[in-house]
Amino acid sequence: MGRKDATERLTHALKPGARAAITGVVGMGGIGKTELAKVVAHRVARRYRDGVLWADCGDERLTDVADRWAHALEPSMEKLSGDDFPAKAASWRGLISGREALLIFDNVQPGQEIEPLFPPPGSRSTVLITTRHADHPALRGIEPLRLDQFTPAEAMDLAERVLGREAARAQRDEAQRLFELVGYLPLAVSIALSLAKANGWKLSELSQKLEQAGAIRVLKDPDRERSLRATFRTAWENLSDELQRAFACLAVFNQGPSFDT
Repeated sequence: MGRKDATERLTHALKPGARAAITGVVGMGGIGKTELAKVVAHRVARRYRDGVLWADCGDERLTDVADRWAHALEPSMEKLSGDDFPAKAASWRGLISGREALLIFDNVQPGQEIEPLFPPPGSRSTVLITTRHADHPALRGIEPLRLDQFTPAEAMDLAERVLGREAARAQRDEAQRLFELVGYLPLAVSIALSLAKANGWKLSELSQKLEQAGAIRVLKDPDRERSLRATFRTAWENLSDELQRAFACLAVFNQGPSFDT
């Protein structure tokens, strides 16, 4: 994982009944927000009598989230009452008010109103939010945990976990070169190390492939529900038309000596 301090901070914050534990994690795509939330959820799940409820806000409609969560708590309840989101949200708050669960809103999008699904005041349920957008209204009033690229030590720690300590340390110089090629982006580092292990590649061999073909093409991830292409597609779709044109124009600099991928 390579996020020891962040993991410990969230693990300490998420406790039943702690309203201060409406906690946000922000950072760019691929920085490890979702992976961090998964690790912490596994750590704290036993604290919550009614378990952990997860919403993928990038792919799910909030009305569907409310219905699914209600069914998870009450299997006999197929759907919440009401045809629109405000009505379902009100029904959901009535249901969650007497429960003790960790509600995780992952990949919250701009303009997405998740607040109606928050537990009411006095509830013993708590909320964890991950988003790329530090100015999202749902984060108002809290100090979010901000994730950045891996440090060299964090990236090397992950390499030792994936490749084994001896194999990783024997390739330390090649590992540092690989990390630099993928910009110490946690998602890219994780995929690269996993591919090297799965294919029996030396890290120097993988770095050569990256230099020749580029990270997006080489770091395919067919066996996991994550990819650099999907991450960047989400970022692209959230840009305005003007910013999309400006970003596309940057490609002309890619052949120069002072501006690389």
